[in-house]
Amino acid sequence: MKNTLIISNCNKSIPLIIDALEKNEDEVSVISGYQPYIVHPYDSLLRTIVKSTHQYDTEEVIFVSVKDQNKDQDKFDWTASNRTKQSIDLLNYTLNNQQTDFGNWLEEHDEDEILRKSINYLKKHPLLPANVKVKGMIWEDDTIRETAS
Repeated sequence: MKNTLIISNCNKSIPLIIDALEKNEDEVSVISGYQPYIVHPYDSLLRTIVKSTHQYDTEEVIFVSVKDQNKDQDKFDWTASNRTKQSIDLLNYTLNNQQTDFGNWLEEHDEDEILRKSINYLKKHPLLPANVKVKGMIWEDDTIRETAS
């Protein structure tokens, strides 16, 4: 029975993460993507997690952010182009009731902070079963540490 759901941003570290969490592969389902974060209340990742908790009787959800040592080199300035800035401004104006700043949504974030926000989004979701444990962890240099729960 797969009773733990891991959301992570790195495929190659998944077996090491599962070992570090002292889980068996047959107990774990994995969702892997570019960033393992929920960024707004209608995020598709949030929907997937909620559905998983019901369909597979998931007992635990763990967000694992794998720190990339080269990340600072890859920063991209979304507002460098005037056209992109105008598009972001238009999105913010058009969807102002969604409480999402799209310029901020595109930026890189402090991993501890964004994991806490993701956990809060999930814990506050009315369809998340009350018995599901939720926590956030950082994987760095082959070690794992809990950052939020």
